[in-house]
Amino acid sequence: LTGALIAEISEHGYEGLRLRALCDASGVSKRHFYLHYKSIHDCYMAAFAQIADALVDRLADAWMSGHGPQERLSLAVQCFAQSIAQEPPAARLVLCESSAAGQATVRAGVAFDARLEELLLAGLQAYGVQPSPVIVQAMFAGLSAVVRARLNDGREGELRGLGTELGRWAWCCLSAPAPQDRAGRGAPLSFRPSAHLLAKAGRASEPARVRI
Repeated sequence: LTGALIAEISEHGYEGLRLRALCDASGVSKRHFYLHYKSIHDCYMAAFAQIADALVDRLADAWMSGHGPQERLSLAVQCFAQSIAQEPPAARLVLCESSAAGQATVRAGVAFDARLEELLLAGLQAYGVQPSPVIVQAMFAGLSAVVRARLNDGREGELRGLGTELGRWAWCCLSAPAPQDRAGRGAPLSFRPSAHLLAKAGRASEPARVRI
């Protein structure tokens, strides 16, 4: 069902999704469908969660394959771009169709973005790097805009060649000077990532705060 849902949304969009077409494409009956899902929206939300979880895990693995914060950030950004290029229908479901699927899915999309931002922050803090969470949010918003624009225009293949450049750009964003307080001292915002994401980022102990 998940594969059929992804294909149907890729072709018709969420608003064009119909239960009969979904059942025909997946080879299941309506009775079987309703044994697992309350509605098409319920099925969509389950697929959204499955794709989002897989992408977060993939980025975490890419981060852990590098050495040092700059290389790890670059590899994670490259993985994000390449994952979108390799599986555009699934990426479109998560990144482009959520606004058409109602407020619950919009909230799920915001939560997905926050998970990726938190993962990056946790990983950077493992090295004592303390960028402002606002800067991380802005960086990820810019990255998402590049990805969504190409998905919407059918140019997702371009992302294969942009990963390295986007990784360098992301590091430049995060290594910008911290905001200054009235006394002229750096004033990084505090952030405490969840235990789950700390474990994924490989953080062993509380790092020293470093202003960048």
